[in-house]
Amino acid sequence: MKIIKNISKIYLIYYIFVASSLIFAENILFQFKNEFINYNKNELMELIQIPHNLKIEKWLSTSTPQDIYKNSNLSLIYRISLPKDYVNKEGIIFKLNNTPEIRFVEFENIHKIHYLPNDPQFSEQWYLNQIKLQEALDNWDITNGELPNSENIILAAVDVGVDWTHEDLINNIWQNLDEDADNDGKTIECNGFLENNICNGNWILDPDDLNGIDDDNWDGDQSTLIDDLIGWDFVGEVGISDNNPKPNLENEYYSGWNHGTHVAGLLSSRTDNFLGIASPAFNGKIMPLKCTMESSGSNLTVINGFDAMLYAAKKGYYSDNLTIINASWGSNIFSQFELEIISLISENYNSIIVASAGNGYNNLQINAMTFPASYEPVISVSPLGINDNWNHWANYHNTIDISAPGESIISTSMNNQYSIYTGSSQASPLVASSIALLSANFPEYNTKQLIRMILETADSSIYEINNESYLQNNLGHGRIDLKTSLMTPLFPKFSTSINTFEVLNDLDGLPSAGDSIKITLNIHNSENWGDADSITISPYVLNPFISLIAEDIFISNLNSGQTSSITDNELKIYFSTELLSGNYYLYLSIYANQYSPGLDYYQELSIPLFIYDMIYYGDVNNDQNVDIMDAIITQEIIYDNLSEIDYSISNANLNFDDTINIFDIVLIIEKIINN
Repeated sequence: MKIIKNISKIYLIYYIFVASSLIFAENILFQFKNEFINYNKNELMELIQIPHNLKIEKWLSTSTPQDIYKNSNLSLIYRISLPKDYVNKEGIIFKLNNTPEIRFVEFENIHKIHYLPNDPQFSEQWYLNQIKLQEALDNWDITNGELPNSENIILAAVDVGVDWTHEDLINNIWQNLDEDADNDGKTIECNGFLENNICNGNWILDPDDLNGIDDDNWDGDQSTLIDDLIGWDFVGEVGISDNNPKPNLENEYYSGWNHGTHVAGLLSSRTDNFLGIASPAFNGKIMPLKCTMESSGSNLTVINGFDAMLYAAKKGYYSDNLTIINASWGSNIFSQFELEIISLISENYNSIIVASAGNGYNNLQINAMTFPASYEPVISVSPLGINDNWNHWANYHNTIDISAPGESIISTSMNNQYSIYTGSSQASPLVASSIALLSANFPEYNTKQLIRMILETADSSIYEINNESYLQNNLGHGRIDLKTSLMTPLFPKFSTSINTFEVLNDLDGLPSAGDSIKITLNIHNSENWGDADSITISPYVLNPFISLIAEDIFISNLNSGQTSSITDNELKIYFSTELLSGNYYLYLSIYANQYSPGLDYYQELSIPLFIYDMIYYGDVNNDQNVDIMDAIITQEIIYDNLSEIDYSISNANLNFDDTINIFDIVLIIEKIINN
């Protein structure tokens, strides 16, 4: 799926220095080594030589000492905030890199939101038909009250803030009942008259729950996250966090501040409520997480976005709810710290992260990565236009996982309004919302199963519509297809191994050029994946110096966790004398579930075949012949009349007993006679 795994420290620091003028980095991130985990902040600060007038704080305020990813303790990452006119950034980086207590140092990326100006010419939700939502909802008898149940799914909008009081969002806003101090079953309420879930007044945070206490205290720190009733504002107006993730509705830069509310509507506007718009998630719970300061003005950047992601992941994990995190923003710079926190969230807290792939450059398409979208655990989403057209203004890249509609998308905006935006920002929450609907239909699916089924059931016909060669495999698996993802049973997951292996007409048992082999296979269907039936396995080779004699293999069924040993289907493989030593492959095309509803299953597997250097057993003097001289030389070496250093005496070991003796001389003579 993705190619980004790691970048060495030296290369990364060099890259950051080169690119810093592009991203306007103002903050530095650094991490203490694990042995300092029990130091308090004051003790840690004594280890580094940094001017005292600079602000230093934990990068992830929601992290605890238990947040460890591959020996990297993420609670030991700190941020140095630098003034915009600070002239010695490189000097601080140099000092930190030469401090023995420091594990890693990098500039903090600046992430921009991915939206374009709105288009007032198109106002219906065309994109829901494009992803086949209506057909997907046929799985439920909605007219008779059977609804998708996604209420236990958290959809985290890590963004510029959300107008959570919006009429089409309010009933789907996540409420942190662990902070419900008055135990009335809610943390928001209407301060006026409530009729049919419409508030004739204002929606407010429940005053009886605002007790100034961190009631749930899951991070073990009573001074943090006090009264986080519906989410959190990680930056406030000027950098001080608070418990209301609602943006300033009077802000003069109105269009940009709509971004988070627009994303939230696509994540989970209330569906089937006779109001506004619909969303795939139907009734999933929106967690508003504000990461942009009002003082930013029109320069809308996401700050503390990864801290917000960790918060959302932990909230879902500790309440046994699935968390799907949307990040409709990004940067063009790789970060080791970002990759580690993303991996921790995905692997340790079982959350799914979906992110926008980017809007190109100056309204022109570019072949480029965007982060966090291009990190391995993240689902990267590219935008398409009407009829699945690629309109050449966004990012395309081989790290993209899937595509979704992203042009002329109507959704909620501040003050109970609706707006139309274009951008990969809009495509990403549609995918996140669709995963929530898939989970509502298959609540038994784990996160890996959800991700695989949403990606591998995508409609790949977008590559026929957009057939430019440079786009192939650079828009992900295809355009999201909700109908197919809900119809298709859980895919199996095959692996293979060699059951029996025999080298034919050979002395040493090792395949070499000119040899042939005979093998049979084992096929295994991994546990926790779907059952398979009507399985067809077609073996093939690609190298012109390797030939294969084999028939297709048929297996009637192979349930999850089962292995089939195919002993009655031998594969014979012939290696040309012109074949060089090295690693080659036998390939298997596997087809299954052709008679099941939804999408047929297809998987490619490969089996390595190592070809060894050809050894002329009996050829002790390496003249490519086995003759009487080889027998004589072997005899002389046995009697210490010749040094074995000048000869390949191991070639004389024809009985493979790891000893050179008279019996090997007899075998050499027999080989001479028989040839």
